[in-house]
Amino acid sequence: MLKFNKKELNLIYEGLIALNNEASEDKISDIMKIIEKLLYTKKIKPELYETLNVNEDLQILDKVKYNNNRGYISGQIEGKWIVQVQGSTYLVDPKDLQEYRKKPDLTTKPHMKFDEKTQELLFEQYVKCGVYHGNVPIRLNDCYVKYSQWDKAQPDQQIKVLIEGNATFLSKSSIKILENINDFANEDNYIPGVLIDETTEEAIENILLNAIDYANVIGNADSIRIIRETPNGEQEMQTVPASMVKTLAV
Repeated sequence: MLKFNKKELNLIYEGLIALNNEASEDKISDIMKIIEKLLYTKKIKPELYETLNVNEDLQILDKVKYNNNRGYISGQIEGKWIVQVQGSTYLVDPKDLQEYRKKPDLTTKPHMKFDEKTQELLFEQYVKCGVYHGNVPIRLNDCYVKYSQWDKAQPDQQIKVLIEGNATFLSKSSIKILENINDFANEDNYIPGVLIDETTEEAIENILLNAIDYANVIGNADSIRIIRETPNGEQEMQTVPASMVKTLAV
């Protein structure tokens, strides 16, 4: 994963803004997606994207109405907002925009801290395993067990194993974990990110996401493991399509 310092990020941001000013309409949307990712890092100098004096309450990623169609603000150039509406990009004077729903204020709610509860949650995952008779492998493919159950069980205790999606019970002594605990339960593999609205690409919720899954994504449908906080404050692990998440780490 590429890493840039603050100075380099600001140079990239300024270069993209300059490029965007000369870009054809069909390229503006792609450039703005990159600009949005830079803004999410919170390392861009404020003077590079000052809030406009007109419609001061509007911010990047706010939902707005333009020409009676709903869209969202994706950027700002030379005193005007860049607005995405139904797949098209417009450079709009602020007075021509009407806000209809502000984006959630994620800054008021800090990101989850990785604590003992989060670590326990990682141990609750189903991990790849093999079924053995002594040292002879009987089954190595499409076989999963919940690590916490396997870890706490006695050698002769029966535990649930998923084989080709079907549950069966086998003794712990016949099951071997085929994944490295330092990989699937490593807190360093989880980094700050956000869930996004796939229609507007608006950030809607802070999460922790698996950086290895994120780095290995090929298509938007690929799965990424995330940790999110429920309304009652509990943490839970889910798997979501890559199209629903963005990382805040660079």
